[in-house]
Amino acid sequence: DGYRTLCVAYKHLSAEEYANADAGLREAKLALQDREEKLMDVYNQVETEMTLIGATAVEDQWVLPPHTLFK
Repeated sequence: DGYRTLCVAYKHLSAEEYANADAGLREAKLALQDREEKLMDVYNQVETEMTLIGATAVEDQWVLPPHTLFK
C-alpha cells in the first residue's frame, strides 16, 4: 500500500517556446522508433522551472481496487 501524488503546477510559455514544444510533440508522436523516449524528451524540456500550485495524495487501494487487477 502507498499513495499516489498529484502535483498541480504551471509555467508561462512564450509563443516561440509553445511552437517549439508543439512541433516537438507532433514529430515525436509520428516517430516509428523510440516514440516514448522522444515524447519524454519534449515533456522534460517543457516541465522544468514550473510554479507549484498545490499537491494532493490518494491511497493506492482506492485508486485501483484489487479485484480489477486480474480480469
